[in-house]
Amino acid sequence: MKNYIFDLYGTLIDIHTDEQSLSFWKKLCVYLNERGYSYKEKELKELYLNLVHEEENEDKFYEIELMNVFKKIAGQYADEFALYFRKASTDYITCFKNTKKVLEYLKEEGKHVYLLSNAQACFTLPELKELGLYDYFDDIFISSSYHIKKPHPSFLEELMDKHHLHKEESVMIGNDFTTDMAIAKKVGITGVFLNTDGYSKEDMHSHNLEGVHLIESGDLIELVSMFK
Repeated sequence: MKNYIFDLYGTLIDIHTDEQSLSFWKKLCVYLNERGYSYKEKELKELYLNLVHEEENEDKFYEIELMNVFKKIAGQYADEFALYFRKASTDYITCFKNTKKVLEYLKEEGKHVYLLSNAQACFTLPELKELGLYDYFDDIFISSSYHIKKPHPSFLEELMDKHHLHKEESVMIGNDFTTDMAIAKKVGITGVFLNTDGYSKEDMHSHNLEGVHLIESGDLIELVSMFK
């Protein structure tokens, strides 16, 4: 196998965020009000949700770009507000224990490594750099930058077409049957399901799709020996 296409959150990165707590919205109000605004918690949350809704459309595979929302809320402070929004909502973020070890191995073996993530570039690119993952990837495809998300096949096909990847030489690795494994099946490449959410064997096999390999332990290190 020559080409390894990874999901990010829940696959390479372990993260938990909370955008619902009142304390989160209080922090945002303090941040913005120190910069000349006069938001209150409920008002800001309602504005945010309404603006997100305005960015969406009827296509369920369409991915909005949250920076458009942040620009309307924070004006000239949009870039730094986006970073603060993410930091304030993140309870923890870290790489899974063998993430870097596996990525280093693949690069040393001359493999091509790509990222295909349903995410917001304004959050994800800084996090990739902060965690030391950014330079492992030959290319990074984030849904907000392409306005399309998994499992729509066009998202993966655009990556494969850009880099002239052959289906039989490519594999999609992720922790979600409905997005990662579904898009692999639609495009016709091998899928590897990484069980980082602790599914039982019964649950995994009930969701399993033809052509999907299971890493039941959730340990990415098993990928190293899978395609030798």
